[in-house]
Amino acid sequence: MVLGDFNAHGGLGRNEEEEGWGPFQAAMQNFNGKRLTELMVKCDMVASSTYWQCPPTFFGGDGGRSTVDYVLVPRGVLPCVKRARVLMAKGAAVQLATVGRRLDHMPVQV
Repeated sequence: MVLGDFNAHGGLGRNEEEEGWGPFQAAMQNFNGKRLTELMVKCDMVASSTYWQCPPTFFGGDGGRSTVDYVLVPRGVLPCVKRARVLMAKGAAVQLATVGRRLDHMPVQV
């Protein structure tokens, strides 16, 4: 299992299942998404947290939000994963900034 803030967007419209991405991901692939895809294919892993619809995992200072944090598991383990979710309350509780809104990364649980 690999957990991380990969700053990666998988991108739709390719062979997502073969590459390890579920249906809930960013529409456009970025450089980090390409590199993460290469790692997942090489290690036969999938981004398990993209198989469930979850809220964003990152909230930027400019109000932008996206999903860039993932939990990777071996492909054969995916059927054992029952759900994925973003722990918004836990993320807010450990947030260092006191700006009255979500800021930075939220933890992902599978």
